[in-house]
Amino acid sequence: RAPVQALFLLGRGSEPGVRRLGASEALARLTASAFLPRWWAPGLEAGLDALASLARSTPVFALCSEPDGRLAARVGAAALLAPTARSENGGPW
Repeated sequence: RAPVQALFLLGRGSEPGVRRLGASEALARLTASAFLPRWWAPGLEAGLDALASLARSTPVFALCSEPDGRLAARVGAAALLAPTARSENGGPW
C-alpha cells in the first residue's frame, strides 16, 4: 500500500505545462471525471465526501500536453518507471 502523493489530471492544449489547482477547482475537475452512483444517495454522498477530502489533502495538478499528447505520454511513462521511494523522502509535493 502506498500513499497518494499527488494527482495529475491530463488534458490537451496549445500551451504544454503543469499548473497546481486550488482545492475548489480540483474538486470540480475530479467530480467531473469520477463515476459516482447518482441513483443511490448514500453512495453519492460518500463519493463526494471522499473527493472533497482528496482535493483538500492531496496536491492536484493540471498537466496540459501538446495536441498530439507527447508530454502526457512522457510524464506517464516517467511516473510508471519512477521508484516509489522518491515520494517518501521529501519529493516535490
